[in-house]
Amino acid sequence: MMPLRWLRESGLSVALVVMSVSGLLTGGAVAEEPALEEDVYRPCTWLDDGKDGSCGHAEAAKAYAELYGTLPPLRPASAAATGDTDVTHCLLDIEVLTSTSPKSIAGSNTLDVTSLIDGLTQFTLDLRSNMAVDAVTVNGSSASYTRTENQIVISLGSTYNTGQSFQVKVTYHGSPSSRTFFSSFSFFNTHNGSTIASTLSQPFQAHYWWPCKENWEYIDDKFTMDMWVTVPNSMVVASNGLLQGTDALSGSRLRYRWNESYPIATYLVSFAATNYTKQTYYYNHPGGSMPIEFYIYPEAVSESQPYLADIVQAVATYSDVYGQYPFINEKYGIAQFAWCCGMEHQTMTSQGAYTNERRNVHELAHSWWGDYVTCKTWHDVWLNEGCATFSEAVWQEKRPGGSYQAYIDQMLSRKPSLFADTVYCYDISDINRIFNTNYTYNKAGWVVHMLRFVLGDAAFYAGLRDYRDAYGGAAADTSDFQAVMEAASGQDLTWFFDQWVYGRGGPYYKYGWRQDDINGQHYLRYYINQYQRETLPTYPYFKMPLEIAVTTESGTQSHTLWHEHEKQWYLVPVDGTVTSVVFDPEIHVLWANNKSITYVNGPPQLMAISPFPDAALPGSEVVSAVQLQFSEPVTYSGTDFSVVGSLTGAASFTPVYDSATYTVSLQFDTPLIGGQVWTVTVFDTLLSQAGGLGLDGELAGPLPSGNGVPGGNAVFSFTLGQPLPPCPRPLADADSDGDVDLDDFASFQNCLTGSGAIGDPSIPAICGCFDHDGDGDIDARDLNLFRGCLSGADVPADPACADQWVLFQDDFDGGTSESRWRVFGSSADYTADFVFDYGSRGIPSAPNSVGGSTVGLRFTVNNNDAVAETAAVSAFPIDHVFSGRYRLSFDMWMNYAGEGQGSGTTEMMNVGIGTAESAVIWPSNTGTGYFAAVTGDGDGMPGSTADYVFYKGPTALTAASGAYAAGTHTTAQDHADSYYQNLFPSPDFPVAGAPGKQWVHVELKQVNGVVTWKMNGSEIAQLADIMYPTGNIMLGYMDLWSSIADPADETYIIYDNVVVTGLAP
Repeated sequence: MMPLRWLRESGLSVALVVMSVSGLLTGGAVAEEPALEEDVYRPCTWLDDGKDGSCGHAEAAKAYAELYGTLPPLRPASAAATGDTDVTHCLLDIEVLTSTSPKSIAGSNTLDVTSLIDGLTQFTLDLRSNMAVDAVTVNGSSASYTRTENQIVISLGSTYNTGQSFQVKVTYHGSPSSRTFFSSFSFFNTHNGSTIASTLSQPFQAHYWWPCKENWEYIDDKFTMDMWVTVPNSMVVASNGLLQGTDALSGSRLRYRWNESYPIATYLVSFAATNYTKQTYYYNHPGGSMPIEFYIYPEAVSESQPYLADIVQAVATYSDVYGQYPFINEKYGIAQFAWCCGMEHQTMTSQGAYTNERRNVHELAHSWWGDYVTCKTWHDVWLNEGCATFSEAVWQEKRPGGSYQAYIDQMLSRKPSLFADTVYCYDISDINRIFNTNYTYNKAGWVVHMLRFVLGDAAFYAGLRDYRDAYGGAAADTSDFQAVMEAASGQDLTWFFDQWVYGRGGPYYKYGWRQDDINGQHYLRYYINQYQRETLPTYPYFKMPLEIAVTTESGTQSHTLWHEHEKQWYLVPVDGTVTSVVFDPEIHVLWANNKSITYVNGPPQLMAISPFPDAALPGSEVVSAVQLQFSEPVTYSGTDFSVVGSLTGAASFTPVYDSATYTVSLQFDTPLIGGQVWTVTVFDTLLSQAGGLGLDGELAGPLPSGNGVPGGNAVFSFTLGQPLPPCPRPLADADSDGDVDLDDFASFQNCLTGSGAIGDPSIPAICGCFDHDGDGDIDARDLNLFRGCLSGADVPADPACADQWVLFQDDFDGGTSESRWRVFGSSADYTADFVFDYGSRGIPSAPNSVGGSTVGLRFTVNNNDAVAETAAVSAFPIDHVFSGRYRLSFDMWMNYAGEGQGSGTTEMMNVGIGTAESAVIWPSNTGTGYFAAVTGDGDGMPGSTADYVFYKGPTALTAASGAYAAGTHTTAQDHADSYYQNLFPSPDFPVAGAPGKQWVHVELKQVNGVVTWKMNGSEIAQLADIMYPTGNIMLGYMDLWSSIADPADETYIIYDNVVVTGLAP
């Protein structure tokens, strides 16, 4: 349908009459930056639930309220029950009475109906209250009915269950009301002194002139149709389908009998009658020919004639593009009627004139998109109008003599002038909003245009044909269309539909460029900034592929850059000196504005790496350095890099910088040891000198690295020599025969290296499987572990015999533990009791204690004097260093005074690995390593609801980091989150979700660069990181609140059964 242009500004609807649409709907690229739009609407948030969730038309009232702050007007009661019945056929038999005053119609509608529910006893039809009902029958017998406002509620006289059918006939008469909104329209009108009777029912005005099941919201009940119209013999009747015959009746009357054999929606039923001049053309196709009928006012024949042949050609053109004209067994036609614009009545479009080519092809395109595949609800009307608007441009491209530039020019003429509202129509109570030119037509047409660019022509046009095949003769909604296009392209298009269909707004782009030569290669540095949020903070950042045309002395090449963040930088290799760069040269993207600015310095990227990622180097090759070339000068420190072997752990190196080539060389103290995989990490703490931005380092494809956004480590690996093969279980079973005997010991003897390193080319690779303790050699400790696995010939060995071994343990039962630990406090207000009998406090023996022992290590802080203060204590095993694969585990009891969450009750366990035994470690004095902290009573850290906190060195990881098993939502560190409530349920734990006043088993584990924190066997947090591969363990306790508990001596922590275990590879 081609309506008036309706604009919504500051909540007011302003109508602009479009008499010459092609003259008014213009506007391409913005020459000067416009003022950003007023933030008119608040959008409904479209999250993971899609259209059929909380923002879908299933709950359209909620979505409407979220958008506009009020509930929509109530629809007729019958609209809610349209899904109870299926109308399968209508016979509408009416007479046009031009001699009455006022002019009127009279006749009947006979409907064949099938029940879709059990227990159906009533059937409701819609008919304007000014139209009189003369009689109603059900299955040929008179039926009782009541008239409510604009409705007929019919008693069926029987109960109909699912699948049962009945026939209703309503006889009626009256003078159809004129619509005074959305450009007034009258059923009766005149042209050049002659009377015309015609219809316009979209969206839900069919009941103005015939008793029907109105399309109030859902449009998925289609039916076949017979339309019999009796008129004075001076009139010619044009209608849907094929003309079956014309009957001469008494009184100089003619009855035209039309039949529509294809399913049709209520709003597409139409007729027009006046003194037409009829001209018939033919569309020739492989199966024959189809008539194209033009019903023209006699006075308009000469002005219309030049446009008719192009309409015939457009049928052929669209058939080539979209598949055969969908009503090929009937016809296509256009009937002039007394309205400004056009309406795509099925097989017989109604138009005010033929002299607008764009309107001619727009309405024709609706034969595919709107008539054959109909939008399922008015919320989805953009599918009809967006595809038809897009088709205007397709005609300009695909017509004989057409061009892609003509396609672009037409799309530019349809560029929307406002972006504040959505393509998906949440508000269907306002007809002006349903058919808003800016959104339902222009922006929707651009959505289809952009989808073509995103998918590429092959997938896009295949998807449109699949959409037609899947829903032809029926109805589809937005999610149906999305699913078909996803299937055709193999892409998840949620991102596209969320931002362009269900969301509002549009991107504003700034861009700048600069050329550089790096390592002898020409590069274009390109910067793009979406700046719509500078004035419109509710607008999203849009994800889109953006094309740039780069011209050098060798010619012009196009490059596609994916952009989705506020600011992104790109390094594009080019073949010479760049002379110009054009942003979005073919206008593929619906931007509100774009402008060129001076290039802004960006983050460094990796340009070259040696050894190359995933390289397989022979064991004889000497690797004494790793070379890292960056895109620009960088600032770094040694901690910005790590090099870790899969067997030998972290390598020691010195970074050396070549400022001429922007290259950092990691020069190893000794060459890398072979027989393993080496992993290099460049951390995003490395900065560019010019912009001070962190490394853009992700290695997802060919170099340069990154995704255009500062931040992101570069991680890559290479193999040096023969890597460790899959090891048997147990590791000591060298011949994999299920036992560990003298044959296996002979193999073990051949691998004994003492302090020599695994990976030496002279040592078999299988020897790595005997490195039970993971320290990079086969020595006496490995021999002792091997002995523990000996089972004897043909005696099955314990598969876990050498999987783990104790590196350190303390159960605090011997009375000598204090001499094994070094303790630091933040102040004098702490205690560390290494022989505390917790049984004296009524606390049961810890789960891993032996013989019922109740002796452990107790810490207190901030409870020994009258001065309230924050405080912490930390204890480290003296002179211990752990590395490789190992696990710290212990039993922990955290006590507090009273019921918890009160003054002075909230203190925290604080434990760590990979740290140094040099000082107390807590937020006021952060150190190296990985730390886990948790409250016992769930009162959170000061200024926060976080009860679970995982630290990487000085950095407390937030939920958004993705480290927490509970998720990334804002409550993922709060004891009230369901994850922790299930882990520590009440009444087992006095405060649900908090691990206080019960024994809890805690683990911190480091394996292959992954650090994991568990409590009672359930993961709390996990971090892939190798910043601190070596260090001591720490047990601690801290009070981050200055208040003192009452009684103070009830607030403490107990540790028992501390074990550090080495883990096999």
